[in-house]
Amino acid sequence: AYASDDTGSAGLRVKGVTSYSADDGEGCYVGGGIGMAIGGELRRISISRLNQVEGKNNVGGFAGCVGPGELLGTGGLDLQLLGLSLLKANNLLAVGQGIETSLRTVTVTGVPAGYTVEAYGENGAGENRVFAAGGFFGRSNSTGAEDCHAVRVQWVKANYTDGNAGGFLGLSQVGGLASLDDAEGTQIKGLIDAGGQNGLLNAVGYLIPEYSNVDVHFVDTGYVRAACA
Repeated sequence: AYASDDTGSAGLRVKGVTSYSADDGEGCYVGGGIGMAIGGELRRISISRLNQVEGKNNVGGFAGCVGPGELLGTGGLDLQLLGLSLLKANNLLAVGQGIETSLRTVTVTGVPAGYTVEAYGENGAGENRVFAAGGFFGRSNSTGAEDCHAVRVQWVKANYTDGNAGGFLGLSQVGGLASLDDAEGTQIKGLIDAGGQNGLLNAVGYLIPEYSNVDVHFVDTGYVRAACA
């Protein structure tokens, strides 16, 4: 979820809604255009005069999070795909990756002084989350992006202890059966075996993120700061 405030000549400012629970750090998605995109094709999109995007986690100039993997988090989510109930899984569910998301010809342009992106979340005692921020994507899971550009970025920041930040994207991931425990892996492998080469296996695969002709343009003195940047 995200809230926006068009401030006229100052440009567009987007801030994450603050009504999250204490354990909701992975469930915050903030973007200059899209908070979260799950599946489908995004084509020929232009966002201009962006000033600021900020939130607790998964913050991006265009999208906070793109792709199916983040849906599962650590608690899991039941997905329905090809009429099958697809159990819960830790991290990325290989079968869920059949919901592919692709982008082509998408540009985000900031105000003349440049736009800023920040994931300001931090871990409490006993927590182990990664907070992601990027000039275009905050987090990208098994996504295909072509001809995508972040223009006039002033700075991108995330937590200095537990944050990932990048001029274009903060965190890019791919998942597979290796991320599942024995019981879950056995169940999914059974579904794949039942589908055969022309069935479920072809529908899911191991979707590797692919980025082609993508770039970020900083204004003078632009920078990126985080624990991993």
